Amino acid sequence: MSSGTPYDLQLVKIGIIGTGPAGLAALKILLETPQYRAGKWLPIVFEAREDIGGVWHASDTGIVRRRGPPSPSPIYDSLTTNLPHPIMAFSSFPFPPGTPLFPRASAVKSYLWEFTKHHGMLAHIGLHSTVRSVDWDEHKRKWMVNVAGDSLTMVIREQHELDLVLVCNGHYNAPRSPDIPGLKPWLGSHLASHSMFYRNPTSIPLPNLSEATILVVGGGPSGTDITSDLVGVVGKVIFSSSGNVSTAPEPRVPKDGAVIILKPRTTNFDIKTKTVTFADGTAEKVDHCIVATGYEVDFPFFEGDPSSISLAYLPKFSLPKSLSSPIDITAKALRNSTWGVAPLARHIFPFPGFFHTPRSLSFSSLLHLSSKSSAPPPTSLAFLGLPVRVAPFPLVERQARAALAAFANPSAISKKMWDAEARALLQRREALKAEFIEGGGSPEPAKIEEYISKEWLRLGDDAQFDYRDALDDFAGALYASQGETKTPQPALQKTKPWEREIYAQKGPLRAAWRALEASGEAEKWLEGVGLGESIGEDGNTRTPEEEWVDLMRRLLIWWESERAASGRV
Repeated sequence: MSSGTPYDLQLVKIGIIGTGPAGLAALKILLETPQYRAGKWLPIVFEAREDIGGVWHASDTGIVRRRGPPSPSPIYDSLTTNLPHPIMAFSSFPFPPGTPLFPRASAVKSYLWEFTKHHGMLAHIGLHSTVRSVDWDEHKRKWMVNVAGDSLTMVIREQHELDLVLVCNGHYNAPRSPDIPGLKPWLGSHLASHSMFYRNPTSIPLPNLSEATILVVGGGPSGTDITSDLVGVVGKVIFSSSGNVSTAPEPRVPKDGAVIILKPRTTNFDIKTKTVTFADGTAEKVDHCIVATGYEVDFPFFEGDPSSISLAYLPKFSLPKSLSSPIDITAKALRNSTWGVAPLARHIFPFPGFFHTPRSLSFSSLLHLSSKSSAPPPTSLAFLGLPVRVAPFPLVERQARAALAAFANPSAISKKMWDAEARALLQRREALKAEFIEGGGSPEPAKIEEYISKEWLRLGDDAQFDYRDALDDFAGALYASQGETKTPQPALQKTKPWEREIYAQKGPLRAAWRALEASGEAEKWLEGVGLGESIGEDGNTRTPEEEWVDLMRRLLIWWESERAASGRV
């Protein structure tokens, strides 16, 4: 671009879709870049709802309402974090002193608000801004983003031409219901409901809960928490999981005689008899079923409608859901299996030349598309926050830093690097396939692909920390290759040994903390922790971080002694 070009035409516009943890992390890191400080980058942030926080903002606004209360949200009243907050916090912004080790959703929402205000981000966020569509304009070489002001209508309020789009809309918006015979009629008649409609036992649409039999399907955190909520409140609680369930969830309010009936996966729902059959051949009469089976990865603004496509307008980028899509890096297309998007380099970027071609197009249409279209630059689009079962806040910080570094220095990513990324994906694919077969899985191709899709973005305990560190190295290398002395933010610290140690103990820690809260001693344990005023064994003043780590280690020791005293070890 010549020096005589008007300044506003030189401005690089970067769109961020969503203001949950991923979107806020992206904006914070963007505001620390030398490009933003020099007035070269402009962030434009879209938030559909009336407030920031993403999944942690439990509100009716901005979500399509189902008939009758409550409104959908993944946040139920008893929910606490699954991770201790010292390990889930952003790297340079700890939770305040005195925060319960496993805080409730309201505390996390307050934390995100303080994070946003502390870094001066509010002025850049557009609330009530629902992204309706995102497409690539090959002539302008821009992402065209259409925005509506009302999430319940399709009226477009404004259009933006963007150079980079950071997709941070989360994956807790579209409920996932398992394909079990008979379940759909139950959902349609309100005999069953997804857990996103659950807040507390009174959310269940039954007049006499104390005599009701409630089935909870799903062995994840939501399923176990909801089951714990119901014990002692409803007549009978049945807990069904497809995994190996040998221990019932701990009741939140213990009650003499209250039990949880453990069942394997469900195999059939009979609406006439209100009977549910399980994999072991047993059956139970059920008054209501709560389906706690998670959520689909969902990008409604990328979902093209093949039936409406014509030669007059061919979408250059779309990402419709495809339940049976295999992860195939040889096909020049991104796919959303509903478990995640693939193939993505570093679980973030499309590969060069990747875009979705609607299958319903005729051969002549495909010729038109291939001859006249130009795929988006791979570093002009980034998906943040897709990996699951990880410590998400510090992970999305690294992803955002890597995405901005790649966008700022695309020429530093050589063909050799892209080829290495492709080989890494192939190796991961083969490793997951072998894992499935060796674990007794069916050799049927569809079953293998389903397993790979489900596991693709589950990084594992240690792998997530290796991934974070590798992203930080990747971003640093991109800037170093260009001879730049400034990075988009101060270098993030590598994973510390205590993070791996504590993450591996997250389950016992959560059980210990719940027991401590039930004993009434939790507040006493929190006194002074996080202030950075205590003295360590070496005689030096501890940092706030060291105080939290010390508390967690002491808590694990206490829990072991409590379990030993009760004969549970």
